[in-house]
Amino acid sequence: MVVKVKLFATFREGRFKEKDMELPERTILR
Repeated sequence: MVVKVKLFATFREGRFKEKDMELPERTILR
């Protein structure tokens, strides 16, 4: 379970890093 959460967090971080320029506010919220 911990591995799954960690994997999801890493994936989400990567996704938001790409859209950090487009949606900086959303990155902070999430």
